[in-house]
Amino acid sequence: MSESRFRLLLVTPIVGDEFNAVAERYVREMPLPPDVTVSCASLDRGPVSIETMFDEAHAAPAAIEEVLRLFRSDYDAVIVNCCADPGVHALREVLDVPVVGAGEASYYTAALLAPSFSVISVLRNSVPHTRMRIRTLGLESRLASVYGIDAGVLDLKGAGIKDAILTAAVRAVEEDGADCIVLGCTGMADVAGEVRKGLRVPVVEPTAAAIWQAMSLARQGLRHGRAWMYLPADPSKLSRRP
Repeated sequence: MSESRFRLLLVTPIVGDEFNAVAERYVREMPLPPDVTVSCASLDRGPVSIETMFDEAHAAPAAIEEVLRLFRSDYDAVIVNCCADPGVHALREVLDVPVVGAGEASYYTAALLAPSFSVISVLRNSVPHTRMRIRTLGLESRLASVYGIDAGVLDLKGAGIKDAILTAAVRAVEEDGADCIVLGCTGMADVAGEVRKGLRVPVVEPTAAAIWQAMSLARQGLRHGRAWMYLPADPSKLSRRP
C-alpha cells in the first residue's frame, strides 16, 4: 500500500463509455479525501448492460481480465462497479488488495444503518436475483422487500425514473417497514440525490458505498483472509487446447 496516497481502481463491468463517464463524473463530485484517487474504466468486451444471469456470466470473466490487465502494484483496492458483483470472489483470490463489489458493499452498509432495508432495482427479474444474493450474504432476515421498477439499465436516464424509484421506495417504507433504501443498480447514481430528498430514511447508493468501504479497508491495511476461502489462485493455469 502506498504511504502518501491511496489509489483505487473502479471497473464498471460493461462495454461502452456512457456509464464509465457517469462513474467518472460521480467520483469527481464525491467529497473524497485529498489523498485518495479513483481511476475508472469499463470493458472492451462483454455485455452492454447486466440485467440477466446470462449477462452476469459473461461479464465476470471479462471483468476479471480487465482488472488484471489494468492492475498495478500501486493500487490499494479494486471496486467492481455493479450490484451483481461479477468476478469479485475470483479477483479476491488473485489480488492481495481489498476487492469490493458494489452490491455487497451497499447491502452491508444498509445493515449497519437500519434493522430492516429494502432494495429498489430495475427489471422484475431483479427481485428474485436480489433476494438470492442477499440470502447468500446472510442478510435475508434484514430484508424488508425488493422492488423492480420495470426499467432496463439502459433506460435509467429516461423520464420518470426518479419518480418510479420514489414510488417504490415510499411503499417500502410505509408498507414494508424499511428503515433504509438501497438503490439496486449503479446506473441509478445520477438520481440518488433527488431520491434522497423525497424520503425520510437513508438511501444507499452502491458506487459510493463501495468506494468508501474499499477506502476504509485500504486505510486499515486489511486484506481478504487466505486460510480457507480465498486461497491464492494461479492465473497461469489457464490454457487453450492447441
